[in-house]
Amino acid sequence: MNESLFTRKKRRSLSPTWRNMYRKGEGVPQDDKAAVRWYRLAADQGDASAQHTLGARYAEGEGVPQDYDEGDSDTSPEALEKLAADEDKDVRWRAARNPNIPTSLLEKLAADEEKDVRSAAAENPNTPTSLLEKLATDEDWDVRDAAAGNPNMTASLLEKLAADENWSVRGAAAGNPNMTASLLEKLAADEDKDVRWRAARNPNTHKKAPPE
Repeated sequence: MNESLFTRKKRRSLSPTWRNMYRKGEGVPQDDKAAVRWYRLAADQGDASAQHTLGARYAEGEGVPQDYDEGDSDTSPEALEKLAADEDKDVRWRAARNPNIPTSLLEKLAADEEKDVRSAAAENPNTPTSLLEKLATDEDWDVRDAAAGNPNMTASLLEKLAADENWSVRGAAAGNPNMTASLLEKLAADEDKDVRWRAARNPNTHKKAPPE
């Protein structure tokens, strides 16, 4: 069945181009809140990439109030064990974001077949460095992107992510509070505007890099 003209126009209006224009300030003033509105519209239409990015925006508090666990902090470890094994990927995703989830369950969720679940495990502020090392080399860039923003990331792992082929991963690494001044100096010259912007916002950019 052919798409109606209205459907085609609506699909085009929700394309990544508009979302990225506002997020990166290309052709329009950079506006986090406007970018979030476009991401939310696309996410509501089932766009997986937009859904993930919207979740990351809430985690980082960019254009929206910061929200890590969405009120699930009282979930017991016993309940989380069942939720982490649920057949519904959305339930496992929710469990992976919970601040009370044990490391043993995070290890299982970090190996989940669904990239969104692995990404949630990578974003969890309680994910240990040993597990982040694995997630930082995930085949899917969404997972590496999530891991790059984790506050438990070490300088050595961030160095690898700062050289990732995907601009979004490099941008997430540039915004990490553990990023060194010397690496930020390199990222400040990145070919992608968003990466340079994130590097400029990192407080460590203003610290003097030690001599090599």
